[in-house]
Amino acid sequence: MQMDSLANMIAINHKSVDQVWVGLSDEREAGMWAWTDTSPFNYRPWKAETQQSGKNCAMLTRETGFLKLIPARCSLPKPYVCVGNLS
Repeated sequence: MQMDSLANMIAINHKSVDQVWVGLSDEREAGMWAWTDTSPFNYRPWKAETQQSGKNCAMLTRETGFLKLIPARCSLPKPYVCVGNLS
């Protein structure tokens, strides 16, 4: 799923949601961002500020139109988005 499609889906279908987890973290190795299902992470616009201590998970926010991945503390409770291939 493309980021703009995902952003639209969240914004339209979940109007009360301001922040969502997307299953991306660098918890295993600092600075090496990976999806929780171990699939390759290759989103070019991502420029994580990995020097921010304790911010090892990525979220999307309504403030950025759900288009910009933002590092945040993994322990913060938030809804999450799961994307998979449907066949």
